[in-house]
Amino acid sequence: MALPLSYTNRLSKDVDRWHDAGWIDARGRTGILADVQSRKAIISQPGVLAILGATLVGFSAMTFVAANWQAMSKLARLLVLMIGLWAAYGGAAVLFTRRLNAFGDAAVLAGAAIFGAAIMLVSQMYHIEGNPPDAVLLWAIGALASGVLFRSGPALGLSMLAIGVWSAWEMQLTTGVHWAFLAGWAVVAGAYLWLRWRPGLHLAAMTMAGWIIALGWKLPHGPHHWLVASIGFAIAALSVIGTWHYAKALDGRVGAIAPTTTTYGLALGFAGLLLGQFERMYPATPFGTLLGGAVLTLALVTATIYWAMHTDNRSALMVGYAAFSAEILALYFKTFGTLLDTSLIFGIGGLLIIALASVAFRLMKHKPHIEGAAS
Repeated sequence: MALPLSYTNRLSKDVDRWHDAGWIDARGRTGILADVQSRKAIISQPGVLAILGATLVGFSAMTFVAANWQAMSKLARLLVLMIGLWAAYGGAAVLFTRRLNAFGDAAVLAGAAIFGAAIMLVSQMYHIEGNPPDAVLLWAIGALASGVLFRSGPALGLSMLAIGVWSAWEMQLTTGVHWAFLAGWAVVAGAYLWLRWRPGLHLAAMTMAGWIIALGWKLPHGPHHWLVASIGFAIAALSVIGTWHYAKALDGRVGAIAPTTTTYGLALGFAGLLLGQFERMYPATPFGTLLGGAVLTLALVTATIYWAMHTDNRSALMVGYAAFSAEILALYFKTFGTLLDTSLIFGIGGLLIIALASVAFRLMKHKPHIEGAAS
């Protein structure tokens, strides 16, 4: 599927403007427009609909298991699922051969979902007793195998989601930290790296962030949200240092991923701060109070937004805005009824925003001069 018409029209106007300004010649203009027309959208409507259809097929298989049809024999139930499983994978092979990759991915996802339903059915029919989360782990292994075999992103994504569910279920049953998650996560994330599936790396980062946030509650003698915040800000700091000092030495690979890693680290750090300030994260310091924790968070938000504007890191800027909004909203509900505290918090927030507006104005004012000097 081609790129959206609105995008190509907007780019065509820009190219015409560059041509009229003399920045590119007629040959360059023609080449740029031809390249844009030849590109395909990352997400296509048929692909999205196919994935949605595969998801419904998966839910259909699970519902079939849940129905526990007594009219069918055990062999008949297994045959229905096995036929569906091999039909999905066989169809995927044919679709990939014909280069219908979006539909092939949907078929692989449907097959992985049916595999999960088959695990449920076997456990139900034969009353297999044991550790229930192990069934989810087996499902994750099957989804990972099919994703690697077919190089299918949706199936790989399902495997990471299943790893997350497996770990969350284990922690719910044991009320402790599920350290085995790290091994499962590493295997799936390693597959993402091997196959160079970039969306999967984002999914892996979000799954890891969720597990680290759970540490704040699950570690002994908790809560330990201060540790979550420390891990997050440490990741962000190391990413920034990597950008400054090691990007050129590693051919820009660190520089390419560091802004994204910084963003996830900041998001994790602010999540820890937000959770921690309402559970006395710093009981022996002024930050143990609600007001002290809010001041610390808002100060770090201000620093993050300033740094993001200065370095043009838009994703980090969005994290700063989101953290500021979440902090103000949480404080409003937490201090609702205490008008003096609420007034003080809003006043501090207002002053911080005014300061940020002044900084942004100065950056925008001096940016043309900086660019002119660089040229």
